[in-house]
Amino acid sequence: MLLSAIGLISPIGQGAAARPNVVLITVDDMNWDSVGAYGCYLPGVTPNMDQFATESVAFDQAHVAIAICMPCRASMMTGRYPHSSGALGFDEIKPGIETLPEKLREAGYHNTLVGKDIHTIPSRHDDAFDRIRPSAPHTLRGRGPQQFYTETTLAISAARDVKKPLYLNINVTDPHRPFAGSKGEINNIANNKEWAGIATIDDPYTADEINVPLFLADLPPVRKEIAQYYTSVRRGDQSVGNILRAIDDAGIREDTLVIFMSDHGIAVPFAKTNCYYHSTKTPLMIRWPGHTEAGRRIDDRMVSTIDFGPTILEACGLAPLKDADGESFLPLLENKPVDGRGWGRDSVFTSMNYPNNRIPFPMRSIIESGGMSYIWNGWGGGDTKFRNESQSGLTFAAMRKAGETDTAIAARVKLFVNRVPDELYNYANDPDALNNLAGDPDYRDDLNRLQRVLLRRMIATNDPQLEAYDEHLSKLRAP
Repeated sequence: MLLSAIGLISPIGQGAAARPNVVLITVDDMNWDSVGAYGCYLPGVTPNMDQFATESVAFDQAHVAIAICMPCRASMMTGRYPHSSGALGFDEIKPGIETLPEKLREAGYHNTLVGKDIHTIPSRHDDAFDRIRPSAPHTLRGRGPQQFYTETTLAISAARDVKKPLYLNINVTDPHRPFAGSKGEINNIANNKEWAGIATIDDPYTADEINVPLFLADLPPVRKEIAQYYTSVRRGDQSVGNILRAIDDAGIREDTLVIFMSDHGIAVPFAKTNCYYHSTKTPLMIRWPGHTEAGRRIDDRMVSTIDFGPTILEACGLAPLKDADGESFLPLLENKPVDGRGWGRDSVFTSMNYPNNRIPFPMRSIIESGGMSYIWNGWGGGDTKFRNESQSGLTFAAMRKAGETDTAIAARVKLFVNRVPDELYNYANDPDALNNLAGDPDYRDDLNRLQRVLLRRMIATNDPQLEAYDEHLSKLRAP
């Protein structure tokens, strides 16, 4: 039943200083270029996201601060880098740090969290949200498109009941592993009651329909897994479409700031849980009727997830987060003069500390708006071997097997597992990070410049890896 049919069409929270409703939508592990509006080659894979892009401001240079789900969300909630918030990996935010949902609730918002609950609640502060709806059973492990319509509708109704503006943080699990139609998902549906009810995918993508990303090897098992991934993307798009449809059916589109993004790149080698281009770049689209220009693209300025909290709070007329690393990009979003504030990023700082296995793999990176990027792998070049979730499934096993007879694939596997301390790429012509320029004399000035930029950023944020990085630079500069 449509909300308008039962008399719930009035704006939420009338009289609350005309503050907008805020809806933050995330999808899990979706590469930026899987969206049609961002250049996906597959027709019709993301029709709802593509339509939303025509209604929004789309950012072409948005990056997450870290390509892991829990610390990425902490960076959005706190406006801080992981080492500033304390959420270096799957960790709690340090006590006493201000968070976005808590400040919104204090200001009179009614907060609902749907999905990713253990990854989003600041420092396990349950009182940051009025309502918490875990992905099981409320959204079929984040894979139930129809359930997302229901949960959005319920969140809107709950805010209306108490006459408060809405803050809804709603998290779609797709296209997180296990991918749609994979053996892992099929087994979970058959044997785990929390997965019961997830629908079989009609007309799944097949291996011959997809292109393998250039940072992977084009092998039959890889093709099979990437096809399953795109099937998950399509199901995730249906969930996003239902969230947006519920907002429209409730009649609150004109009063609602909607942000859509992916928490990081696809869960395969050289993407998730790393600092590469395909690790941290996210499709970011923001719609706020009356404030944002539909269909506008911003391709000359960079934004980071540490800027989300400050931006949302300014849009709501609230004070900024105390001691945040990020800053509001609201003037950029609204296409207004910055009034001397000088807003604008020409580079972003990204990092990695440890995945859920808690093995330390410190990485730090600077990405410039022109495409040059430097990565320091504090663990690379020695005996340590990289291990993360992206090595599960079909892709990495196929590449490692093929590497037994193919020297080019073997070199890619070795780089992923062992890494080197310094990597330099020009993403403008090499977004797949295939050509490390760190040893190229023609790029010596770029390497030195970005190493200095990274050092300054680490000093400014009291990075716990600063001493190790300073020692690394000293060895490089030694005669």
